[in-house]
Amino acid sequence: MTIRIADNTDVRRGAEAGRGARSAARCFAGFVLTHTMCGLLG
Repeated sequence: MTIRIADNTDVRRGAEAGRGARSAARCFAGFVLTHTMCGLLG
């Protein structure tokens, strides 16, 4: 098993994946919150 130093492309790809996961979680939280508010008000 060789340990390889991650280059800039690997770092950038990891950052983009983390950012995508965060934005998806935020969108999902907003979706759930909106439906909860609609359920309470409606």
